[in-house]
Amino acid sequence: MSSRDPKIIAAYDTYKMNLPKECPFCVLGDRSIAEAFKHFNILYALFPYSRWDDRPVKHHLMAVPKRHHTIFEEFSDKEARELLHIMTVYEKRGYSVYARAPQDTTRSVSHQHTHLLLLER
Repeated sequence: MSSRDPKIIAAYDTYKMNLPKECPFCVLGDRSIAEAFKHFNILYALFPYSRWDDRPVKHHLMAVPKRHHTIFEEFSDKEARELLHIMTVYEKRGYSVYARAPQDTTRSVSHQHTHLLLLER
């Protein structure tokens, strides 16, 4: 179960009511990139979770493909291998990995993105 700080929830709700016409993961604007790979950017979550699985979240990142995809099946073999590499690297750093199915109604951006969550121990 995930949750956000009330101020983050309010900002996220406002964002969802005013979604930009362009995909926010295709057009990053001045958004900070934590780490760049050939096919993926690791982005800082704009609306980070404060809790996940009943534990505090220390750090919330997202692995986002540079090409617009809505499901894993659309990835090229190189993109799929790179995402597996990224998940392996971040898992070794202590991060949990999570992605929503396209049918999940809580998924606010259709561009596939994988959450990387560093939880308090």
